[in-house]
Amino acid sequence: MPSNCERCHQRFAWNADEAKIDPKRSFSAYFKSSHPSCGTEGSQSYYTAHKEHGMGCGTCHDPHEVTANDWKDPYTVPGIRKKCQDCHKTQGELFAKNEIHGNNSCASCHMPVMGSCENFASIQFPDYGGFDTQRASHIWKILVDPEIKTLNPPPGKDRNFKGGAWRLTKKDGKPYIDLMWSCGRTSWGDSAMAQAGGCHSPAQSSLPTNLQFTNQRMIYDKVVTWQNPVKSGLADVESTLKELTPMLSKSMLGQAEKAQVQLMVNQAREIVALVKKDGSWGVHAPTYLKDKVAEAQVLVQGAKATLKGNVQASAKTGGATKG
Repeated sequence: MPSNCERCHQRFAWNADEAKIDPKRSFSAYFKSSHPSCGTEGSQSYYTAHKEHGMGCGTCHDPHEVTANDWKDPYTVPGIRKKCQDCHKTQGELFAKNEIHGNNSCASCHMPVMGSCENFASIQFPDYGGFDTQRASHIWKILVDPEIKTLNPPPGKDRNFKGGAWRLTKKDGKPYIDLMWSCGRTSWGDSAMAQAGGCHSPAQSSLPTNLQFTNQRMIYDKVVTWQNPVKSGLADVESTLKELTPMLSKSMLGQAEKAQVQLMVNQAREIVALVKKDGSWGVHAPTYLKDKVAEAQVLVQGAKATLKGNVQASAKTGGATKG
């Protein structure tokens, strides 16, 4: 059910071309120029999975503690009564093992400060994640892609368009955060960036030049170096697990050996389930998740070697096995 928050924080826009494409999802957040306007937090989140699962403003925000930082700060830290990891427990536990970004908050990447309270089109650069921004986005889902953008001009307009309102882009009916906004944005009103030394912004970051991201492809290339080993390793584990299931059911192993193989299979399945439930494919904890997938590979290969050894020994002895 809507709360009093939405009376001010759910400014919608309706566009005929979007309504024609998807009549059930025809609304978008209100834009003055190329950034979502202030007061669009509710309209940004309206078509998200979080909203579909019943999450509203009061789920996370404390209406009696609007801000949690000093009034002299150049940014706002909202008063929060529930953190992301209170619901996303697996992701939170894994992120705590991240040796690079583990001290950051979930919102640092998943809720970039994207909204603009003014109509300063001349200093709004959506393709570079900046610069006239003051309000956190409420979209959460990050799309890993080298080119696709969160914010786009109206159909038929090029990306230099400054003559009117842009749009939130939807994929499968839901908006998303692109990698430039998540990792390479520039914003002096973003508390996460202020507290983390400017993150990867080429204008604010204190990191080495190769970690100051000037385009989305740089970020994508870095992210897939974390994801690809996890994805390929997990595919290998799942393929081997499919082989093991019939092998185990037909095995003539003794009870002790069979129990050991079953234990290895179960442990590998638990790792597969962990990685899938996390859903970041390594990004939340690159080293830890890569190591866990390697552990699963050792487990399934060990189980397979044991079962194969048993089959070969059984063939040599004409089917006789140990009791």
